[in-house]
Amino acid sequence: DSVWLRDRLGDDVTLEIDTANDARCEGEVILSGTSGTFGSNPAGRQYCSGQQCAWHIFAQEDAGDFLVLTFERFELECAQGMNGEPQDYVRIHDGGTRAAPVLATYSCYLAPLVISSGREVLVEFFSDDIGRENTNYGGFRASWTASKNYCEAFSDCGTCTAGPCVWCATTSRCLAPTDTVAANSATTSV
Repeated sequence: DSVWLRDRLGDDVTLEIDTANDARCEGEVILSGTSGTFGSNPAGRQYCSGQQCAWHIFAQEDAGDFLVLTFERFELECAQGMNGEPQDYVRIHDGGTRAAPVLATYSCYLAPLVISSGREVLVEFFSDDIGRENTNYGGFRASWTASKNYCEAFSDCGTCTAGPCVWCATTSRCLAPTDTVAANSATTSV
């Protein structure tokens, strides 16, 4: 508390805290726009025990109809608790709240491309507080992009051969349905 510190150190003392290399994410962060990146911790550092973090991501109305999340790095503890749930995991909600349907829950080393049904997702990261040596790993780093439904954004969807038009991004690049978790599919745990 700043009052406690001022009482102990005096008014003329400046305390500088550098958190640029902190291995903790904290609280809930709001991300908006057309694209961005987020993650559990800086590259090259292990994530900390006892974290509960969330990223509420939403695309501006004119930016796109849905969000595409790509995990560039993903390495979490693979252990499961007594209830069978992973101890450290990333959970993705198809909407901006915890009450929104769960698109996917991931742990261990694999997280495929994720596509939301709308312009908002909530991504949560949990790590248990056991703090055993060698149970925290490299964490994750993800990027997100707002995308338009190809069929609505362009007059021709003929360039897509990997499924319905909804799998196409604005770049005309087809997103393979087998490599994704879509908003209307079943919840996936890895």
